[in-house]
Amino acid sequence: MILSMWTVNSTVNSALISEITSTLFKAGLMGFCVDSETTNGTAFDHCFYYKFGSSYDDLSVLNSDVWNKYSSDGICKGYGNAGDVSDAEQLAYATVLATAAGMDAEEFDKFLDKSCGLLGTATMTFGGMSLSNGVMAIIVMLGAITCRKGDKKWVGGGFFLASVACFTAMLTFVLWVMQSKPLGKEDDVSFKASFFLMIIAMVHYPAAMFMFWKYLKENKDTNADNQNERLLDPSTASYSKA
Repeated sequence: MILSMWTVNSTVNSALISEITSTLFKAGLMGFCVDSETTNGTAFDHCFYYKFGSSYDDLSVLNSDVWNKYSSDGICKGYGNAGDVSDAEQLAYATVLATAAGMDAEEFDKFLDKSCGLLGTATMTFGGMSLSNGVMAIIVMLGAITCRKGDKKWVGGGFFLASVACFTAMLTFVLWVMQSKPLGKEDDVSFKASFFLMIIAMVHYPAAMFMFWKYLKENKDTNADNQNERLLDPSTASYSKA
């Protein structure tokens, strides 16, 4: 979740070839990273977070009037503050970031609008829920197998947490597709490692639940067989005289 390798672009937009020579843009649930170089040799290499401040003064060379006003804030706060001034100011703020990323400004503006709105918050929230519930499911399942030995509350908790982790993982990658969609309209972006890892995690949760259920079933059958053998063994039977 914390990795920025969800959506990646390494191709400079055709409209910015005269300004940007190379770029590597990586976006994720918590923010995005820019690693680019301008035609005059200025290099940008920084990660920006949607909800947290990440001051980076170097982008002032692209538009000092706009960037100096909002550079000390998190991306979403700066984007929102610029929007409070005017739509043009907000687009100018997005353009600074888009230029540094070597990407189309209008589509990047739409991406920021989604990332800083309810959609972006939901994506981040469900991603966090998937991670936390997945970790807790592993702990509870191990506990149900070892120290709690099939305790119904622990077994039920393991299945519940794994189910929540699976469902929220599915929601996370579906919402990310919607959130990052504007980036692919004018630029050559693609999904990368973190996106596919979330899909793999979603697939593995049902597999883990099945293996957990199968282990509990086999363990229960084994215990039942052992109990039956003890009941049928004459050496262990006790008789009472009338």
